[in-house]
Amino acid sequence: MSLNKFKIRHTVKTLLIIGGDSHDFRSCSEIISTELEHDGIFDHKVCNDLSEGLNMLRKDIKLLILFYCGGKLKVKEEEILTEWVHSGGGFLGIHSAAASFRGSGSYERLLGCRYRGHTDYAAFQLDIKRGLHPALSELKKNKYLLFDEIYLADIIGKVEVLASAKLSGKEIPLVWAAERGRGRIFFIGPGHTPEACRQDAFAGLLRGGSRWVSGLC
Repeated sequence: MSLNKFKIRHTVKTLLIIGGDSHDFRSCSEIISTELEHDGIFDHKVCNDLSEGLNMLRKDIKLLILFYCGGKLKVKEEEILTEWVHSGGGFLGIHSAAASFRGSGSYERLLGCRYRGHTDYAAFQLDIKRGLHPALSELKKNKYLLFDEIYLADIIGKVEVLASAKLSGKEIPLVWAAERGRGRIFFIGPGHTPEACRQDAFAGLLRGGSRWVSGLC
């Protein structure tokens, strides 16, 4: 796909930080990398060292994709990430990014949620909030059947929920977008396994969300 479709002349410098526990991050990162290469837009690197990756944000990185689980952020790392986003960076969190750095109020406010837990891996319906949000441009249906965990989190601050699932009659937000200063954040709840990352809804959300937080649409 031509870069001209998105009215840009240069590729977007992108950093994918992976790591932590309870997930096959290596296999998932390979799938994510393939999707990022789909448009020829994102010039990306993969980093499995959190501190090293966050320090790389100072080197003209426009898009940060975080697929991480657990860990702790040092105060300086919180400052680097928050300042980078508020200064115009695009931050896309995947799945267990919501369960990372627990106890960091700065990170929770940035991502827009406080993690509470998750369901078992099972089938559920992802309901898309149809509208004009450009991050949803790759999704052609209003509903998708997924096999994954449902992440449970309390929304913090102002976010726009774009997709959700029903659990015991309650609507659970699973995908959302928000602006933070001059930057943008996008969160994708699904993605626990390589199989989950291969589902059409995940691929569409990854590509559309990456473009949106990067300011391409």
